[in-house]
Amino acid sequence: HAFCGIVTEHFVGLHSAAELMGATGDVVVTIATISMYCFLAARCVLALGEAGNFPAAIKVTAEYFPKKDRAYATSIFNIGALVAPLTIPLLAKAWGWEMAFIVIGGLGFIWMGFWVFMYSKPSESKHVNKAELEYIEQDKHEEGAAPVVEEKDEKKMKFWQCFSYKQTWA
Repeated sequence: HAFCGIVTEHFVGLHSAAELMGATGDVVVTIATISMYCFLAARCVLALGEAGNFPAAIKVTAEYFPKKDRAYATSIFNIGALVAPLTIPLLAKAWGWEMAFIVIGGLGFIWMGFWVFMYSKPSESKHVNKAELEYIEQDKHEEGAAPVVEEKDEKKMKFWQCFSYKQTWA
């Protein structure tokens, strides 16, 4: 989102927000059109990147917490949705709306970098000791617990095949 203005300025040949604000006539139409398409492209990229976050967080919560602790764990990863409306306006006021997007996006990429290198299933993690693993897997050992069904290999589908389903479009 922050780069939409930069792309628009570059494409139109104006080099500052003040020049953009002083534009008239056909230049305004060009600015509005380019800016709108850049914004739509940014929203599409954001949608593709963000769509898997919540399901992935739920999956990790199910892997790392017994049933009795999952609601609390879910509330922790939802804190970001509560903190963002408080912090982003402060960042925007201090450094401008573009920097608010850049700072939050940068933090997201830093977190993703840590996540990619540090995450593994509890049974495979070098950071989970035997006692912790027992606590995590306590639901498997309860009396009367349903037997764990092994996941069978399901048919893989290409990303584009998802668009043939109504649920994807919904």
